[in-house]
Amino acid sequence: MQLSLILSVTLILAAFSVSRVNGIERALQTADSLRNSELESLYAAREALAQTGIAARNADIFKDEAAARRELDFVDARKAEYLAALTRLDPVLRGSARYDKVRTGMRAMAAVDNVAPRCS
Repeated sequence: MQLSLILSVTLILAAFSVSRVNGIERALQTADSLRNSELESLYAAREALAQTGIAARNADIFKDEAAARRELDFVDARKAEYLAALTRLDPVLRGSARYDKVRTGMRAMAAVDNVAPRCS
């Protein structure tokens, strides 16, 4: 009798443990999917935006016209990159208040909407 009770409790605990491990695995897969589908594009967009600031500063300080033009071309290329990243994110994140705020700010920095960026 006691042996069957111990065996039953052990089996119940094992089944519960397996179900919890499977739940954790699903949560990790979901988080990884979210990171790959949404956040990586946002990180790439943010990095491209950061590079535009560095290149614009360089273009301003270079005395050589050709070097300054190369930096401005770099700004345009990075701007195109982050606008493309935002376009890829629109179907996934559109409607999120946080994403809409980021999108508006990044588009303003690209002067796409002809809106001056605001400081908060």
